[in-house]
Formats: sequence, C-alpha cells, structure tokens
Amino acid sequence: MKHVEEAKPGKDARDSGPDAGTSGRNGSDGLPEVVVRQAPGEQPLKEVIAIVRPRMATATKVELQKAGIPTLTAMRVVGRGRQGGLAYPGPGTARVHYLPKCLLMLAVPEGDVERAIAAIVRANRTGEIGDGKIFVAPLGDARRIRTGERSAEAIRC
Repeated sequence: MKHVEEAKPGKDARDSGPDAGTSGRNGSDGLPEVVVRQAPGEQPLKEVIAIVRPRMATATKVELQKAGIPTLTAMRVVGRGRQGGLAYPGPGTARVHYLPKCLLMLAVPEGDVERAIAAIVRANRTGEIGDGKIFVAPLGDARRIRTGERSAEAIRC
C-alpha cells in the first residue's frame, strides 16, 4: 500500500527526500503538493489492450468482472486484420476495408495480467477469423487525479 502525504502549499515535493514522488504541480496555485512514496515490493503495472467484435464487448465486460477486474475503458474503433477487410460477392463486388471493432483498455498489476487475458479469451474465442487481438505493454505509472494516489493504489476500485 502506498503512503500518501500532503505537503504545505507551495512546497516542492521533490525536496521531501530521495524516495518521494510529486504530483507534478509546483504549488503555485495555492493547493497542497501531494507527496507519494512507493511501497516496497509493489508489482509493476501493465496495460492490456484488446480489440474485439463490438457485439462481444458486453460479454467481455462480464467475464472481466467475474475475474475480479471491474475497470476498463472501451472505445468504438475501425480496423482490419489479416483478412484485410471483407468482400461481398455480387455484381461489382463491394469491399469493406475497415471493420467496426471495440478497443478495450485495462490497467492491471502484473500479477493480474494472465487472469485478464483468460477472461478476454473466454468471452471472445469462437475459432473464427476476427476473434480479436490482445496486446500487453508495460505501464510506467497511473495516477488518480482526485486523490493523487499512484500505481496500483490509483487503479484499485
């Protein structure tokens, strides 16, 4: 768990010690600085990005909730995979180059990545082309704007 302290208005939190972080504010607005000290042994964060069929977004949300990962961001996007879009046969053969997809973004502690991936796969695997993709990337930091919490504390519900 992180230790969060509020410093005096105008005080530069970087001067609070070698292990202190800062909210990035300089205190010039009269609001207190937020000083954050990392807890020893804390897991690094990962960003899990999934691109799935739009009709599967709700099922994915439900599976993630069951897996104990209730927070996510969803966006409607268009894109194409290996098949390069779709072609509809007939006179003049219509071709759709980009297909509607749903992009899901999750920030999770490293220890929850496999559980998140398993939930996404359970909800989306049909064995057909277009089931989607999952990407995992390191996430340098996360901050809760309201409280100044960082890292795992910031993404905890």
